[in-house]
Amino acid sequence: MKKSVGIIGGNGQMGRAMQAILSAKGWDVHIADLGTKLSNKDLLGQSDIIFFAVPVHCMESVVKDIAADVSDRHTLIHVCSIAEAPLEMMQHHCGAAGALYYAHPMFDPSNWHNLPQTLVAQAEFFDDARLNFLIEDLFEGIDFLRADAREHDRMGSFVQAVYQIMQVSLAASFAKMGLNPDLIFDYRAHPKFHALINFTKRLLVQDPALFANIIYGSEQARKNTALFARSFESFANLNARDFFAKWREAKEFYAKNYQQAEKKVQAICKAFPCQKYGADVFVTHELGEFPSTIQTVITLSMASILTQEKIPFEALKNFCPPGSIIVHDLASSILNEKGVLALSEFSLTFFEVMEEILSECTQGGREKFEEHFMWARDFFGIDACADAYELTNKMVAYYKEMA
Repeated sequence: MKKSVGIIGGNGQMGRAMQAILSAKGWDVHIADLGTKLSNKDLLGQSDIIFFAVPVHCMESVVKDIAADVSDRHTLIHVCSIAEAPLEMMQHHCGAAGALYYAHPMFDPSNWHNLPQTLVAQAEFFDDARLNFLIEDLFEGIDFLRADAREHDRMGSFVQAVYQIMQVSLAASFAKMGLNPDLIFDYRAHPKFHALINFTKRLLVQDPALFANIIYGSEQARKNTALFARSFESFANLNARDFFAKWREAKEFYAKNYQQAEKKVQAICKAFPCQKYGADVFVTHELGEFPSTIQTVITLSMASILTQEKIPFEALKNFCPPGSIIVHDLASSILNEKGVLALSEFSLTFFEVMEEILSECTQGGREKFEEHFMWARDFFGIDACADAYELTNKMVAYYKEMA
């Protein structure tokens, strides 16, 4: 009997990737999307296994649409970046299904098998014997992490939402000040900052709606991004004693990782040196200290909220998508340095701008976030962001080799 699966949202990026892989493995793949011949309800008659590859904000209307046609022979699986809310919608409207799961591929579907990847799902998903062939064919070579939906969203709110809002706010701050870091900094003196800027531009080539869904799609993510914004704001006003208390707190949180991270980050910087050196004019000492200062504030802000929320670093790292692992290591590696917060006039001005943008993003919702996202993309340029995407893919692949 031919293996059959249906994908609602089959024309999206994730849906197309799943369709290509399963079709190549001999599966009969049926898709429904805007403008397709088959409707969402039609898929239920074609297949017993149905994937939802739709944006989080579309899930409720989709599950309501098919609810009356779902029976106990169906297994429904959503692959959204937020686990709990879509799963609750499925349970509420499609409770007649034989099984309901979330299964979140923590990676860009365009690089399905090219980078170190992790699939996070409920233990019951991996243990369901009816899905053995599907899991083997679709997720071959990918690491599996078992977590219930609430734990997935709790950890994801840090490794995805907080870093995403931080990086977009960082990029938008440069845009608002009209300062392109590629043109004003000598990256030879700050190779870690060069890597951070490239991972920031990596986000900007992607779909802002995807990140908005992650940041605003769960209560945990909204709470923790707001915590990060408040933590970041506090650092511009720290006295020396408070700063070193936060520095020690961060070192305790990252423990031995910051020393291991330094070795990996140095290897990355050596393997991928900056090909152009930024400013070809004299850069003041004040400006030159900024990269270390902003990275220090980001690291201590992140460590502060993770300590406050009692999140063990090793547990958190298990949930990191490939790019986030390097961003984590870039952050913690700063703890190998002397611990100087050079609050120059330029740094304080930049912090004020970034604080304002973080506040607007956390309080103004997804529309404000997407506005700043597009503003930053336009400022850096889509070609430069695409180049950064390709470069950071190579960095992540290099990390895999080191591991």
